[in-house]
Amino acid sequence: MRRQNPRRDETEQQIQDNEEKNKNEGRRNWHTTLKRIKTLSTIVRKQRERRKQLKKTLQKMIANSPEKFQDPLKIYAVQQMQMEDEKLLMKKKLTSQKRDEIRVPMKLLRDSIKMQMEDEKLLMKKKLTSQKRDEIRVPMKLLRDSIKLVLAASGKNVTKFDKKTVKLASPRLLSVVPEQDDEDLLNILSPSLFSLHEDGTEEEKSMSLPNLLKELPNSDQEAWLDFITEAAGVSDTVDKAEKEYKKLAEKDMMSFDEEPLYLKKENVSDLLGSTERRKIETFEMLDRSYTIDQKIHRRHENPHHLIERDIRALAEAKKFRVRQKDITLSPFVLTPLTFAGQALSQTITLSPLLLSPITLSPAVLGPIILSPWVFVPLVLSPRVLSPLVLSPLVFSPIILSPLVLHPLILVPGIFNPLILSPLVLSPLILSPQLFSPLILSPMVLNPLILTPIAGSPLVLSPFLLSPIIGSPLLLSSVVLSPYALSPLIESKLVTSEVILSPSWLS
Repeated sequence: MRRQNPRRDETEQQIQDNEEKNKNEGRRNWHTTLKRIKTLSTIVRKQRERRKQLKKTLQKMIANSPEKFQDPLKIYAVQQMQMEDEKLLMKKKLTSQKRDEIRVPMKLLRDSIKMQMEDEKLLMKKKLTSQKRDEIRVPMKLLRDSIKLVLAASGKNVTKFDKKTVKLASPRLLSVVPEQDDEDLLNILSPSLFSLHEDGTEEEKSMSLPNLLKELPNSDQEAWLDFITEAAGVSDTVDKAEKEYKKLAEKDMMSFDEEPLYLKKENVSDLLGSTERRKIETFEMLDRSYTIDQKIHRRHENPHHLIERDIRALAEAKKFRVRQKDITLSPFVLTPLTFAGQALSQTITLSPLLLSPITLSPAVLGPIILSPWVFVPLVLSPRVLSPLVLSPLVFSPIILSPLVLHPLILVPGIFNPLILSPLVLSPLILSPQLFSPLILSPMVLNPLILTPIAGSPLVLSPFLLSPIIGSPLLLSSVVLSPYALSPLIESKLVTSEVILSPSWLS
């Protein structure tokens, strides 16, 4: 016979007792809340799957639509525009060729003078950048020297202090990974509290959440979990979601004035008698017998009700468009790009940008591939779904230009500060950065993967769900930049400081 686990039986009995007690007191325990969350998530997930399946079907219908349904006037107009563009381009080439033949000597002289001026400007900019970098390091060096003096006065060994990472007033709350090795880290008023693991130092283990919960009996554990669920507002959120779903389900039986098209159960007996009340009870019993799939099919906002309208739109062939040509082998030199969002919303390949500032030019779906940027500031020009691939950045600051769904892949950079430019879903992959500080630029869902960083402080730039994976940080201070759910995985801080930057679940 199978042996009974007395502790498990005792726990289950306590859970049942707590459920009865909470039910009598009008409360719900965390088991009931999790069950409701699971049911509601199943309904929402199935609705999304059905919409996704219908979307794929419509895309296939658009791709396989016959050419005879396309508008011939639009096709003719596009062809005519292409012919006019080709004629204009040929005319420009001939004119430019004649002009170059006349101005060759003057052009050589002008180019030599321009190159000398650019070299002088570059040298001056390097000197100013080096001077500013030294000024930024002055307060950090003063702080390190003060801490080193205090440690030396207390009799501690400070021989390798300059190579250590200093954390000052930056506690870690609900961390998911332990601290790095004690030899490379100096903690000052930066404890690790309520961590979700049981690794690390003895202090970190003793203050971990699993260890604290183990000290409580089973009844207290259940009570604490119920308290955490209620304090976090999980039950209220589930109640709100269920009310919204119920409201959507009842909307199908409402008039344009949002008046119900049916009699309510409360007053139907007074108006129509007990027979009609029994009909309503029968309808309610039938409604409870429906499965989740049947309820989704019954609703009017179900995607299947939109098929007829989409088929009519496809038959009229009003949504076919001709994509613009991509930009290839067209370098931008001394060409300011202002209000050029349409041009930058195309694929740019093998087209370097040199001394061409981009201003007030938002871009959507404009990837840049094998096109280096040199002295190209990006100002007030947000970019969405426009990745940079194999395109180095040199002296190209990004100012007031949010980046959304904008990954940087194999994009090394030097002297590229980000100022007031939030990053969302824009990971840096294999893109080492040198002297590229982040100032007032929060990051969300923005991981750094195999991206070493040196001399690039983070100032007032909190980040969320942005882990740093295989990306060591050298001489890169984190100042007033709290972070959450952003662990450092195989990423050491070398000669760096973390100042007033608490972490949570990191």
